[in-house]
Amino acid sequence: MKKLFGAFFVKIIVTAVYNVYFHPLAAFPGPKTAAATPIPFVCRLINGRLVHWTTSLHASYGEVVRISPDELSFIEPCAWQDIYASRPQLPRAEVGKLESGVGEKAMVTADNENHARQRRIVSHAFSDRALREQEYLLIKYTDLLISRLHDQLESQEEHPQEVNICKWLQFVTFDIIGDLCFGESFHSLENMEHHEWVSMILKGVKFGTRLTAFHYFPPASTIMQRCVPSSMMAKAEHHYDMTRQKVDLRINQKSQRPDFMKYILENNDKKGMSIEEIYSTVSLLVLAGSETSASTCTAAIWFSLKKPSVMEKLKEEIRRAFTGLEDITVASASGLPYLHAVLQESLRMHTNEPVALPREVNRPGMRICGRIIPEGVSTVQIHQVQTY
Repeated sequence: MKKLFGAFFVKIIVTAVYNVYFHPLAAFPGPKTAAATPIPFVCRLINGRLVHWTTSLHASYGEVVRISPDELSFIEPCAWQDIYASRPQLPRAEVGKLESGVGEKAMVTADNENHARQRRIVSHAFSDRALREQEYLLIKYTDLLISRLHDQLESQEEHPQEVNICKWLQFVTFDIIGDLCFGESFHSLENMEHHEWVSMILKGVKFGTRLTAFHYFPPASTIMQRCVPSSMMAKAEHHYDMTRQKVDLRINQKSQRPDFMKYILENNDKKGMSIEEIYSTVSLLVLAGSETSASTCTAAIWFSLKKPSVMEKLKEEIRRAFTGLEDITVASASGLPYLHAVLQESLRMHTNEPVALPREVNRPGMRICGRIIPEGVSTVQIHQVQTY
């Protein structure tokens, strides 16, 4: 046993020395600890400090930083085109990839070819035509949100308390995305609390992040997957079963209401999406279309309140444009330039993507912002917070 541990320790030391001094990425700037082992990167990923850590690294080392033995982070504007829009496209990195867990890979985790095939179908649900037809749902739940907030304020008239606007925005966005995906909401606004399934999704994101971290250590990843508590696995299976049941129920309704499923089913064909791919993609759409929107709106409100001059100008533009709630539509709201600017600036300052979208360098002579990146041992990415 001592010899086994001794050999393991020697391997760690040799690997660290190789990574720091002889690895193909050894010439790129960054802390030696991050070059030697992925542990510093993984620790920040688990404790939620990854954004702050990479920001400090770019401040110290410049526009390109080696953040783990095989990974480079870029913040140069030209890197976006080279990494995400090159032809042929760089494949998505397998390490750290989020899986939906309900069978086939969802659109956001599939390889480039399958991503394009699925995106062709799903894109119809986000067209201008679809948005116009879905507007009544947005208005319905927005009106309910405003009504519920009024009720909250009236009930606190004698004893005012703080209102957690982030929670209320989560209620409305989950209700909207539930109706768009499954033909029924999660009734969060009506009940003024998260649906059991929604709470499970939010907890699952944190747990998934921890499992993702172990992907950087293949043996540990296998061990961790086998050590997942049976209660957690039961909850995951329950979530997947609910996804299937809700999707199947919506399909069997054969309804023509203008939700996501209508456009997916209407435009699906033999070369389109399998039922398992629909399960996977809809499962991720529930999270991607709800929590991200709630976070962005929360950030916009927070930043505006921190800048009273911005809030006053925003209120002035909105109140000048509308005399009542019935005047507010998707078309009329899209014509407010200052509101649009506030939302764009909120997205820049508070991105909803806490991690990057890594790509693997799979061909020789790949250049990113003029730098040659070694093939086969390099994962490249842009961290949006640090870049913008």
